[in-house]
Amino acid sequence: MEPETHHATTDELEQQLVDDEKLIGRLRARQAAIVAALDTRQVALSDGCRTLSEWVASRADMSMHTARKLVGTSRRMVDRPDVHQELGSGRITYERAQQIAKLAPDLDHEIYGVDQLRRLVARQTELLATDEAAAFEARYLHLQPSLDYTSWKLWGQLAGIDGAIVQDALFARADQLPAESKAGSRAAASADALVAICQDTQTTGTAATNGAADQAGQIAKEPSVTVFVNATEAGPTIGTIAAGPIIGRRTLEEILCVGTVEAIAVTADGKPLSAGRRTATIPPRLRKFIIGRDDGCSAAGCTSRYRLQVHHRQHWADGGPTDAANLVTLCWYHHHVIIHQRGFSIDLQSPPNRLRFVAPPARAPDHLAA
Repeated sequence: MEPETHHATTDELEQQLVDDEKLIGRLRARQAAIVAALDTRQVALSDGCRTLSEWVASRADMSMHTARKLVGTSRRMVDRPDVHQELGSGRITYERAQQIAKLAPDLDHEIYGVDQLRRLVARQTELLATDEAAAFEARYLHLQPSLDYTSWKLWGQLAGIDGAIVQDALFARADQLPAESKAGSRAAASADALVAICQDTQTTGTAATNGAADQAGQIAKEPSVTVFVNATEAGPTIGTIAAGPIIGRRTLEEILCVGTVEAIAVTADGKPLSAGRRTATIPPRLRKFIIGRDDGCSAAGCTSRYRLQVHHRQHWADGGPTDAANLVTLCWYHHHVIIHQRGFSIDLQSPPNRLRFVAPPARAPDHLAA
């Protein structure tokens, strides 16, 4: 409803402005409580989003900046119920609550303006502890594959400053899972980041770091896979990466999106019948067209442009065609982690440029089953 402004006095308009800001604060307090409850239910993890902020942005139609602020404030208010109570009662505004939730509880915040509080927060966050360097000569790194090469173990030790460099690089690369969503979530994100950094070293040029490799014509070094098909059954079967380990169906489906495939038919005793023609699953020109058409990751709420990749809506292995109508652009996290590693699928009822994901049946949480 439009406010009556023509006949209102200046004092009345001022009071209405103040009252409306308090109303916004009360609504934000309610949203913060809702977000906190959703956080404990791990909705982002369940719905294939990288972070809770991404989930909130896609569901509430917010900018990522606004969603991050709301999620951050919600989490801080869990430890500062006094701030949440004041915000909910309308005694303080939402912007003031955002700042005082980051400061000591005994601070007399009323003597400061919101911008002054923001500067106080900035000064506190600039006070970073320094780390003493460990003995350089003690550094090492070991990599050990399992007997069948289906997994690897890595362990080692670095000097203090070198460890900080590696940590910063991993955290910068990591497409974050929901914070504290489950035990080991930080470790899983770091593992994903390490793989991504290693993939970057196999990319010609530097464009892959900003997600523009395909658009610039600089395509990453792609895996090549040989699929061994039983000549009598011709069904889903095993494959191997060139001179490497056996891979399963999910990994094969991912390589069919980003790599090349060669089919070899074999008899029951393993003898080859014929060698298939080695072909690029998605031609480079079509790949560039799809990335240009979608202009970024098509997952709802996602703003990442890191290692944009083209994905088959209906998997190639399931008969999906390699044409523009069946192809979509996803960032590395949603393509590699969400779809091909965790087994999510695209919700075909979601808008083309705001894709949502459907969890595999075994992972579907209780709140989605109803």
